[in-house]
Amino acid sequence: MHSEHAALLADLRKAARPIRHDLAPQNDSYGGSGQPYYNVSVPDRRAIIKRWLASHKTMPPEAFFAVVDSLTEGQSHEEKTLAGMLVAANRKARPDVTTEHLDRWLGRLNGWAEVDTWCQNLFTAEDMLANWPAWRRLIDQLSRSGVTVLVTTHYLDEAEYCHRLALIHAGKLAALGTTGELKQIFADRPIVEIRTRRSVDVMRALDAMEDVEESSLFGTAVHAVLRSGGVSPADLVARLALQRLEVESVEPVQPSLEDVFLEVAERA
Repeated sequence: MHSEHAALLADLRKAARPIRHDLAPQNDSYGGSGQPYYNVSVPDRRAIIKRWLASHKTMPPEAFFAVVDSLTEGQSHEEKTLAGMLVAANRKARPDVTTEHLDRWLGRLNGWAEVDTWCQNLFTAEDMLANWPAWRRLIDQLSRSGVTVLVTTHYLDEAEYCHRLALIHAGKLAALGTTGELKQIFADRPIVEIRTRRSVDVMRALDAMEDVEESSLFGTAVHAVLRSGGVSPADLVARLALQRLEVESVEPVQPSLEDVFLEVAERA
């Protein structure tokens, strides 16, 4: 244990309050982590951080990160959450936090309460997206340990990593199942991806074709859902060429959750 970690732990123990077991029947643990819990209030934790940072203004970032490393290896809920609050409060060191730091620290968290504290204190939505691989590893780790992780997101590429999905449209449940189960909606209807500089014109032309069920923008490309597998990419290129619509490429693609969501939203 780092000496500064020991000093902070002593401060936490001094600030500890009696635990009401009628409210916390998990035997002094918290947030599903099974870790010791000292019941130190958030204001008291912030006061500890403020005093500590005031007396360590000249500590270089790497020395500070060593303290954070030690705290994230602590045995209590408060030590691990204090680490995240320290990083959030240390404006001098925060710009030097790397993905490797986050990967290491997040991997040591236990239970939803510790993850939630780090998120609320340290990360904006942009931070979360920029460090998504580290968060994905944490979610996988919690899942393997038997913890159910509820992920809410507007980014369907993130939802691809979830074991089971519920798609919500207009406040109602539109689809429920695994990624593979949801994508079966396109089992007998191939999807082709078309790249062209004239996306809107190509969509109009596709929508007028009897064997094209629907088309939609997908990033900078166009996705076309075919009514059957009897239409070849070369045939689509030829038909578009007759309308003087030049395409850069046409190829079959696997359905994405974006395709699934657009489909179920239209049916809802």
